[in-house]
Parts: sequence; C-alpha cells; structure tokens
Amino acid sequence: MSVLDLFRLDGKTALVTGAKRGIGKAMAVALAQAGADVIGVSATLEEHGSAVEREVREAGRQFTAYAGDCCQQRRDCPGDEGVGQRVGRKGCAGKCYRARLRRYG
Repeated sequence: MSVLDLFRLDGKTALVTGAKRGIGKAMAVALAQAGADVIGVSATLEEHGSAVEREVREAGRQFTAYAGDCCQQRRDCPGDEGVGQRVGRKGCAGKCYRARLRRYG
C-alpha cells in the first residue's frame, strides 16, 4: 500500500482557486490523481482546452472550469449556486470573498 492509498479522494469534488497556474494548478492535478473531480476557478481560466483541464482529464477525472476573480472583496466565498450545488456545501479554508463566476464546461 502506498501513501496515496491512505489519502484517496474517490467520489469527492475539489474546488481549487487559482487553478490555471502555479500552486493552484499543481493542487488541481494532485487532487485529481488522488481521485477527486475538480472544479477549477481562476480569473482567466479558459472555457475549454486549458493545460490544467488536460492534466486533470488525463488522470481520469472530470474538470469543470469557472472564470472569476476570487480576490475581489465583495462577499463571502468563491462560487455561485452551481458551484455550491456541485460541491455540496460552501466550506472555505481561510478567508475568501464571493465573486461572480461564469460557468464553463
């Protein structure tokens, strides 16, 4: 048994902010490799064909893209009703702010 077997995320959905590049992209791919479907959020995330989408799908997981700036100080937590319904709850790690998102995919 590998360490990854202890942290399987099969049947879970991960919401990853900043998913287009850097640490956010790396986390989206790692979560997919651990078995989670991924909802990626980034201010300039492409509707289809992004590098993060390709890598998540190569790991055999689903990817849904949302474009939105999660740093705008307007409300509570990133996501609209579609994200909330898909994830199942709106729990956030750390403090973040609600911004309008456009759903892709």
